[in-house]
Amino acid sequence: MIFFMGISPEMTERNTVVVVVKRYLKNIKKHYEPVKIIPIPLSMADPSLGHEIARLYQDNQFILNKKIFSQDRRPTKMVRAHPKLIMNRNPGDTSVKSLRLSSIPVDGILPVGGNDPWIKHPHGKALGDDYDVPLKDLFETLMEVHEQKRLVLTGDVRTMVIQIEKLKETFTKNKEKPGAFPEDFEASDVLTALALPLWFNEKIPYQRAYKA
Repeated sequence: MIFFMGISPEMTERNTVVVVVKRYLKNIKKHYEPVKIIPIPLSMADPSLGHEIARLYQDNQFILNKKIFSQDRRPTKMVRAHPKLIMNRNPGDTSVKSLRLSSIPVDGILPVGGNDPWIKHPHGKALGDDYDVPLKDLFETLMEVHEQKRLVLTGDVRTMVIQIEKLKETFTKNKEKPGAFPEDFEASDVLTALALPLWFNEKIPYQRAYKA
């Protein structure tokens, strides 16, 4: 099990929304359970946002203690597994850069229009990479996970069910146009924040490197 945080601007762009997602394996398949929605009263462009995200990254309720077993007979050690940060990346925002400068890994996703394949921009230094991902790809991945019953919605986050149904209607209306995605489509900020870590987990091979 591991926690992911999807970070995206509120629709007004004056605030930021963080969706904390617990990922675990069930029947050898990845399942995702949003456990908390955290509003932050700062825009993505606010220099102070990086400090707030760093605080969440260090929050003990989202840090897991894991045993790491050595293959060369060295003693087993316990490590602290911090949440994986997946942030909506805009070219003018500085949050991704400031987090990396603080040695906090974060992967940045820039949602784009069109139907071109997603593009990876490697950053290196084990601090995450950047990606340009079509909106259509983000939400198709979310819908696919939901339809496969691998998205677990309980408690307060069950309000997402209505939003996902509206998203499903949008895709149903456009299914006769292969590859089409309505230009005026606006997903809720919460769904966008949720779609980021789901897309990352489903599309990007990811293996965490732990530090003692």
